[in-house]
Amino acid sequence: MTSSDWLGARRVLRATQVAGAVVTAATGIALLMGNAGLILVWCMTAILGAVRAFERPAAQAYLPSLVPTEALVNAVAFTGLLTTSTRFFGPAMGALLLVSGGPWLCFVVNSVGFAVVAAFLPRERKERGSRNWVSVRAGLHYIRTDRVLGPVVGIAFVVFMAAFNFPTSLTLFANGTLHGGNAAYGRLMSATGLGALVVVVALAGRPPTGTRAVGVAAIALGGALAVLGTARTELPALGAAVLVGASSTGFAVIVASVLQMRTGDDVRGRVMSVYTLALFGTSAIGGPMTGVLVDLTNPAAELVKVIESNGCYAAA
Repeated sequence: MTSSDWLGARRVLRATQVAGAVVTAATGIALLMGNAGLILVWCMTAILGAVRAFERPAAQAYLPSLVPTEALVNAVAFTGLLTTSTRFFGPAMGALLLVSGGPWLCFVVNSVGFAVVAAFLPRERKERGSRNWVSVRAGLHYIRTDRVLGPVVGIAFVVFMAAFNFPTSLTLFANGTLHGGNAAYGRLMSATGLGALVVVVALAGRPPTGTRAVGVAAIALGGALAVLGTARTELPALGAAVLVGASSTGFAVIVASVLQMRTGDDVRGRVMSVYTLALFGTSAIGGPMTGVLVDLTNPAAELVKVIESNGCYAAA
């Protein structure tokens, strides 16, 4: 049983926001006083990682309690739109704070953001499901025995592990293949953000659901990565990066929508915890795997894109 099933999603979210506010405020104060060091950064990163492990499933379980069932898919897409928008506004705001006040100001403002969210979380408009003292094993059994959830989660695990580490190899692609340095990498990431923004707006009406839609989205992501891997100059790479951003975001939104729509209130926290594990936890395997592939193909980082795309095809 996850914490959101046991304690309630709103309580868990409030606790994680308070924890985030305390950690980032303490880091900002330490930076201001000149007492920050590498150990502090490691500790802060570890704590915030643990906070996210609780926050993401709780947020996924909290969303359905705020909107009617018929509006849930739109709510998931709109949440994706807000998340994608931060790719544009967040770095610009961070740079402005960094220049105007220094790193400590970035952490303090971040702390204020956590505190505001904790203070103004809306009340749930729907009754939560009963608090079922069901084990994690039973939650996984719920996924495995469902004719849609099982295949969707399986595809998600493979695609997230094989393809969603593309920002890592994109850095090497920008430097080793395009020879554009950090500036080229920044433009490529902006292009992926543009593609993500376009697709979440397009899916806001009603994104497709079901295993077929998830498979098509995985194939589209594989194709976009393969196209990016064949680019040798920046302009075609930017166009392919738009496709990668659109297809990767579309895949994540469609998977989340399927899980949200087919999961009961009493097990939604556990199911979305598995989704969070697939999205973030598989980087522990996918990240080193990407590093090994880069070492084997260096300097041909574009080949890594083709290999990543094959992972999407295999999953679909």
